[in-house]
Amino acid sequence: LASGYHYYLKKYLNSSISWTGDNLAQAQSATTLPRVPHSVVKNRFTKWNWYFNTCTASYSTVWWDWEQWEHHIDWMAVRGINMPYMSVGQEYIWTRTFLEFGVELKDFDPFYSGPAFLAWQRMGNFRGWAGPLTLNWMVDHYKLGKKIFDRMREFGMKPVLPAFAGHVPQKFEIMYPEVTQSDSPLTHYFDRKYCCVRFLEPINPLFREIGTKFVNTLIEMFGPNDHLYLGDLYNEIYPSRNDLGYLHDVTTSMIKSLTDADPDAVWVSQAWLFHHERDFWQPAQLQAYLNAADDDRMILLDMFNEVNNQWSRTESFYGKPYIWCELLNFGGAQMMYGGMKAVMYEPYEASKKSSMAGIGITPEGLLTNEIMFDMMLNQAWMEGPEPIELWVNNYIHSRYGRENENLQKAYKIFSKTVYGIHKKRMPKAKLTRRPNLAKWASNYDHCELIDAWELFLEPADEFKNIATYRFDLVDVTRQVLSDMFENWHGEMTDGYELTDRCKIEETRVKMLEMLRDLDDLLSTNEYFLFGRWIQDAEQWAHNDEELA
Repeated sequence: LASGYHYYLKKYLNSSISWTGDNLAQAQSATTLPRVPHSVVKNRFTKWNWYFNTCTASYSTVWWDWEQWEHHIDWMAVRGINMPYMSVGQEYIWTRTFLEFGVELKDFDPFYSGPAFLAWQRMGNFRGWAGPLTLNWMVDHYKLGKKIFDRMREFGMKPVLPAFAGHVPQKFEIMYPEVTQSDSPLTHYFDRKYCCVRFLEPINPLFREIGTKFVNTLIEMFGPNDHLYLGDLYNEIYPSRNDLGYLHDVTTSMIKSLTDADPDAVWVSQAWLFHHERDFWQPAQLQAYLNAADDDRMILLDMFNEVNNQWSRTESFYGKPYIWCELLNFGGAQMMYGGMKAVMYEPYEASKKSSMAGIGITPEGLLTNEIMFDMMLNQAWMEGPEPIELWVNNYIHSRYGRENENLQKAYKIFSKTVYGIHKKRMPKAKLTRRPNLAKWASNYDHCELIDAWELFLEPADEFKNIATYRFDLVDVTRQVLSDMFENWHGEMTDGYELTDRCKIEETRVKMLEMLRDLDDLLSTNEYFLFGRWIQDAEQWAHNDEELA
């Protein structure tokens, strides 16, 4: 129903709901609503529309309040998302669960990371960093999570809840010395105070006991759910053994930890481990791990299809249903980037020859490249691929409220430059990397993007009151300046290699001036302000100690 409403908004009122400002002026000002001349029937292309990455919570949504979440859930509903990951408030559930196994409140201080780093603590990559986590935070976010969960279900979504993945407080080493445990490996140069999270071997009975208790507590605290639980045992971590019997038993134990509490439980798992630890996950190991689960007990998220899918090298995950996902964004990076051809055509090709059960998006960070994620989610309602230029022109019309020749020309250039990049991971902008003298070739002609920027700027007087246009204009300008910085960095490197001090000084002055210009530019739009992040964080403080 919500998706049909959004179709009407776009098609008949040239309006849209966006991450970065809504374009609803025509819809709100209309005295009479346009009639639909004939019935329109749109059927789902696939069963599931997935949303979120386990990292999104830390890169984008960590400080959001209910008002922000409410709008975002509306955004999800109108785009047909029916399988979102709902991770908010889980630390309160973990705390209640671990207390029943002998952990004391003080034992959580070196375990939980600070709010902005919880994503990686949850996956066992480190612990305690920027902590401790206050009880106020846990209670407040359980209450927020309950509202989010209930609203998602009111829209007919089937939110996926977290599952126990083996990571426990360090106190377990003392309390359960007889249980096989290990420390996760050193991660990103953290010292031992923050690394090496305790990990219970999944084949231990205690793993199943804790996992089952956690799911029971979820059901108690959140109420009835849709039997979908996400747990990643080995996120960028190698299993302790590669023998096939062990990997088979790991999967069996994981599923039993869920079904002992919820007989209808389905294990949802990110398939990122098969990409990141590809050398470990050879065909024999993959089959042992995946085939231990019945096909109706497991759903895989093939997270990075637009660049490097896993379904094609695993015989479609050996028959397991999977969701074709577009990741695109790593680390919340602000770069115009994407591959429209892969997103428009490859899901359909995959659906004809694999066990694909859905499509979705798995960005680590939000509020960037919304056109690419809209294109992906739009596939759910399309009968087949559309010509990219036609789809983009319709997108322009609904995003900005009216047609414009200059904007169409600008987007045509975007489509073959920043959004015409095929099978390549998004690089980090040179100005956001650690200082170095390395040079690399761009994936597109920077001069063409300047041409597009000039076209995009042309109708500014006409579109200046449209929030989506203002955001996009800042974003395009930001990308042009970022590219200029990269070009000048290359000139400085040339000067260094030729020991040309004049060249180095000349480019140094230009680069510093450009950085000041970039700061001035980004300060004109609320979605680029660091102060917004700080303000959102401060609202959760209960007292001066928490505020500090």
